[in-house]
Amino acid sequence: MILALVLCSALGQGKPAAVVDAWLTSHIGTTMGKLPEPTEIHGLERLAGGSFLAVHFREYPLAQASPAPLSSRNIVFVSKGVATPYSSRKAFDDAFPSLLSAPISRNQILTVLHGYLDLSKEFSQDGYYRFFVALPRMSVTQTDAGLEARGAATVEQKGGNRGELDATLDFTKSGDGYKLDKITEQDTIRPGIRPL
Repeated sequence: MILALVLCSALGQGKPAAVVDAWLTSHIGTTMGKLPEPTEIHGLERLAGGSFLAVHFREYPLAQASPAPLSSRNIVFVSKGVATPYSSRKAFDDAFPSLLSAPISRNQILTVLHGYLDLSKEFSQDGYYRFFVALPRMSVTQTDAGLEARGAATVEQKGGNRGELDATLDFTKSGDGYKLDKITEQDTIRPGIRPL
């Protein structure tokens, strides 16, 4: 279940990280000790009308409990003073198309794909991966229904880490542009050595 969490209007005027900090403090409190620092992920602000932030709770060497409705790996969308957390890749994938303004021009398709990969990889991030999203591996092809964009977030092979997150985004014609209809992923990311 996705919760839309409305903050007071004064907080809504702040920077996205400050909005998320305020939400974490008001909904989780300080009983957990140091709260995670949200990291803003840039690239889709204009197309989404808001900001995306990653919020991770420590997993190694000693896991920090993540209180409901959050998991250890989260994306939070902040728009107009409202913070909406997504605690799983599936929940995020289900909501992502509706967060984008339509229509999207053909020139913006790679921006959407790159932004999506930057966000989705956060659901695999445990603090020990380094990812690369390479433009040469991204492509947009014409389909009967519209356009298909493909790309991958690849893990740096270090310390036993390996694999990648492959994504295909299907867009259909919508007015003067396109709208995102379907997201398909294949996650082959495997962890290497982790502290006990």
